[in-house]
Amino acid sequence: MGIALGMRNTHGYKRNLLYFLYARYCRFKSGVACSARDLAIARELHRTGIAKIGVSDVGELARIAEEKLAAVPLVNGYAQFPRQYNPLMVPHLFRVLQANAGVIEACFRSHFRVNWFEVQMIAPGQQPSGSSFGYHTDDTPLPLIKLFIYLTDTGEANGAFRAFEFRDTDELLRRGMLDSVPPGEKRAQAQRLVTPDYEKRLRVVEGPKGTVFVFDNNLVHKGTLPRQGRRIHVSMEIMPSPVRQTLDALARDCEKEVQEYFPINPFRRTAAH
Repeated sequence: MGIALGMRNTHGYKRNLLYFLYARYCRFKSGVACSARDLAIARELHRTGIAKIGVSDVGELARIAEEKLAAVPLVNGYAQFPRQYNPLMVPHLFRVLQANAGVIEACFRSHFRVNWFEVQMIAPGQQPSGSSFGYHTDDTPLPLIKLFIYLTDTGEANGAFRAFEFRDTDELLRRGMLDSVPPGEKRAQAQRLVTPDYEKRLRVVEGPKGTVFVFDNNLVHKGTLPRQGRRIHVSMEIMPSPVRQTLDALARDCEKEVQEYFPINPFRRTAAH
């Protein structure tokens, strides 16, 4: 399984080695310089699996999200921002990325690119334990990360993101949590591994509107429906790149459904950016 090697996924040595070599290639081509602050945040991500970056101005992002989500019915406490409106979000998301680019580059020691982004709203409701609202990992190759932007003030009561840091994630993976990768019955069965006492170790990421943070995709985490209020957030999957993220690349096909959660061969995607 490779947990001892820090892979924390089911993709085996070949694909993880491919991604490792790709990350090295991106570092060689990028030549980024990182500030002491940015490196400190990157070290926190690599040490624990989660790191807060800061708070950005998301006023226009939040306005667009709330306006379009007002017409989307909540289903069991969940609503997806219609993808046809994603182009409206792109210039504002790009500004947030530019404002926080130094930290993201420090995490990879290279440039980066966004594979895809989504905007979601959650509110009180009920979801099955075999869904993304049950404990799971995203099961991606190294070294992909997820970036979240809160578009509402977010605390424990209204569904703040929560995950187990690396030490606790590794223990859960050794106990069989990788069975939670596919949604459905196996994920539902894997929930028994997380006891109430174990949940006391959860890291809960609270913050005001505009909070930006990153986490390792392969942490054991879950979506949590609010007890009260609602949460709106942007989720982005980010990976290394040999060239800088551009506005055009972020906008390209952003209104279409995600066909590829991550590239099977990252080297074949570099030309597109």
